[in-house]
Amino acid sequence: MPLPAHSQSGLSSFEGFLFADIGVQPNGLPLTILTLLARGGLDPWAEAERLSRMSRPAAVSCMIAEINRAPACYRNRGDVGELAKSLVARLPAPAPKAPMDVWMGGSGFEGLPVLALMTMMFAIMTIALLAVLLDG
Repeated sequence: MPLPAHSQSGLSSFEGFLFADIGVQPNGLPLTILTLLARGGLDPWAEAERLSRMSRPAAVSCMIAEINRAPACYRNRGDVGELAKSLVARLPAPAPKAPMDVWMGGSGFEGLPVLALMTMMFAIMTIALLAVLLDG
């Protein structure tokens, strides 16, 4: 079965997280986060990306919930909270968000401040209203 397209498209920064061993399955094979998430009906790569965008405490809480959903026989006997913290630490740090410039528009009149556009629109609407009132 081929891997999903997004798993082939450079999301290898999630491999340390997805292939982390969190227990042993009854057949003796290791239980990985990838297996745990897939068995829970989640797309492992999408979930890893989602978790990496969260605050670390929120991601740890989500991982605790996911680990606790697994049958106890699959999990290591250690503290689930500590396991979740160590797993979340394997996620890449979220990319810094570019500050949004509220004074500059992102489309249309590039480089023209939004405030200037709003002022021009107000002036045009005022002139149009005055023209209607003076004609009538």
